[in-house]
Amino acid sequence: MMRARQDGDDDVQRDVFFVTAGGFDTHADVGTTLRAKFKEVNDALESFVAETKVLELWDKVTVIEASEFGRTLSPNGGDG
Repeated sequence: MMRARQDGDDDVQRDVFFVTAGGFDTHADVGTTLRAKFKEVNDALESFVAETKVLELWDKVTVIEASEFGRTLSPNGGDG
């Protein structure tokens, strides 16, 4: 998509790419799970950064990370 944008439509002012990742909600083996999940995110970002640098687009990129866990004020009764 980035390559097509570079070769194609000059009328486009900005592109938006987004990803979602699950599996962070864990109540056991937290350290191992989070190390694996953070590596997954880091590897993906490294690839994205490398490709945008090859395409000479990195200086025009903004990366935004957001997280929403969905907690409520009422306890779920599971002590978790």
